[in-house]
Amino acid sequence: MKINVQFNAALMLLLFVFLTTGFVACGSGKDKKDSLTGSQTETGGNTGINDDTDTGDKTGTGSGTGTDDGTGPGDNPGIDDGTGTDKTVTISGSVSGTTILAVNDSDDIVASDDTAGKTPDVNGNYPFTLTGIPIGQDIRIYLVHFGIYPVYFDTNGDSVSDTNVFSLTSSVTIDLGFVDTDIEAGKAIPNNIPIAVSGIKFGLEDTSIPSVVNQPIITGLSLSDLLANGFSALNNGWVLRSRDFFKAAVDLAENAANNDADTVNDADTARVFYALTRISAIGFDSYSDKNSSDMNKVGDILDRLGCDDSDLARANAEAISCTDFTPENSPVAGELQIFLYNVVRPELEGAISNLDDVSTKFNKQLTELTGFFEGTVDLDYGDVLIVRAAIKSALAFLLIEHAYDLDFDAGAYLVFIDSDILTTEQFLSGNPGFLLLNMDRPYLELLSHASDYIAGSLDDLVLGIDSIQAELDNQGDDLITLEGMTPGEITEAKNIIAVAKTCLSGPCTLSDNDTSSYLSDDAIIDLTYFFGSRGVQDLKDIIPPFSGNDVSGLFPDTDFGGVFVQGEFINEDINGDNIPDILQ
Repeated sequence: MKINVQFNAALMLLLFVFLTTGFVACGSGKDKKDSLTGSQTETGGNTGINDDTDTGDKTGTGSGTGTDDGTGPGDNPGIDDGTGTDKTVTISGSVSGTTILAVNDSDDIVASDDTAGKTPDVNGNYPFTLTGIPIGQDIRIYLVHFGIYPVYFDTNGDSVSDTNVFSLTSSVTIDLGFVDTDIEAGKAIPNNIPIAVSGIKFGLEDTSIPSVVNQPIITGLSLSDLLANGFSALNNGWVLRSRDFFKAAVDLAENAANNDADTVNDADTARVFYALTRISAIGFDSYSDKNSSDMNKVGDILDRLGCDDSDLARANAEAISCTDFTPENSPVAGELQIFLYNVVRPELEGAISNLDDVSTKFNKQLTELTGFFEGTVDLDYGDVLIVRAAIKSALAFLLIEHAYDLDFDAGAYLVFIDSDILTTEQFLSGNPGFLLLNMDRPYLELLSHASDYIAGSLDDLVLGIDSIQAELDNQGDDLITLEGMTPGEITEAKNIIAVAKTCLSGPCTLSDNDTSSYLSDDAIIDLTYFFGSRGVQDLKDIIPPFSGNDVSGLFPDTDFGGVFVQGEFINEDINGDNIPDILQ
């Protein structure tokens, strides 16, 4: 995937929306096991899940070999049943591509496999094998791929899966066949239901997602291990888990004494991907903590929207269902503003700080990151600058909206709008404070900081362009490229950016109407009247009147509180219908 940089506001806004709201639920939690070691590959392999557990009663002399799905053989002393004999189960099957986990009734991962690097069958599906699953324990199996899908079984033959819990009393091998995540929403259904397997016993359904599934153990991992596991988790859409690996890598790099080039570049890689995943993880934190009053995670918003709050119903996007929605319980728009400010803003600021620490020599080549790009992609400092510009722009937007009163009963109005009962005129009339400056917040400080972030974003765009232009290698595999832009277009982009920055500090000419020697027809604006250094403006005072859902007149303030210094283009009405042409 390549991005041809055209440097417009839409790119910044779209990136903000993608990073902060495009969630596929993956949950959160606290791990309960000790250290693990990860794979050394960065495009799949294992996700650093250690299934080396000793779950026996410590009275026997078992000597099982165990398997560590990290970097090498495990030292599992086996599952000791007190008889001196290890009794385990092997489960196999095929999937479209994922990580597969088996968890026992103590919420420990007892077996895992990853299809990355394996050869698909003729149908494009990948084999998996879970070995060493203990007998006599309740077991649940989970598929992880851009969501968590518990494996469910139809135990009574009525074509409806009813449980995800089973146990076995003897050592057997079970073939589940193809395990499909598209049959029942949010669940993984095997083709082969092991009802006839000797010694199998199905238990009551458990809709919880064990915390060990999401939060990794990082103790003892090297910087390269943490990165490998972070990329492996990200390759499966395991955003919360990958974020934790990258965060641990950043923390480890900060304390590293080794400053050789490879270590510095690994540290920069950790900073870049922690910056990206810490923002993305906001939308993936969709589980309910049964306390929606604090509104500090997406799961709280889903609770307030009447969504099923069981772990199962939040484990992936397909499972989320909000059938209990009621307007009186849904969050009002002002609460969503506070969520953005209290939850999203710190992560945007943290991401900018992470990217500030990246060195100018940063370079990372990635191969086949599922769901994000195919083939090989080269990341370098120019990409970092463009991404940092986008995040600063998103943060500026957040601060601007927080300076204004955007509060209204969102749930109630959604019902009215869906029923075609509410018009724009009625909405504005019923919410007289909407779009006014919020006097309960430090709006001048918010707008001033927003202006600073926009200026910083524009500076980063120019630096990013310069950095990309200075690259001498083949740009065909770069994430962000200027290919397709002529030298003249690149120069024009820089000039537009320079003008935009000038507008933040005083009057600037947007257009001379192709009459450079005739200044009286120039379009001139001064954004200091918007960002507070020379004035401030209630947005409601500058919107045109509405009749029903239609604009019914001209803008009441033709200079937008001083922002438009010169030019009649806002209320231009060539056809004389008393409606601004720019709104038609």
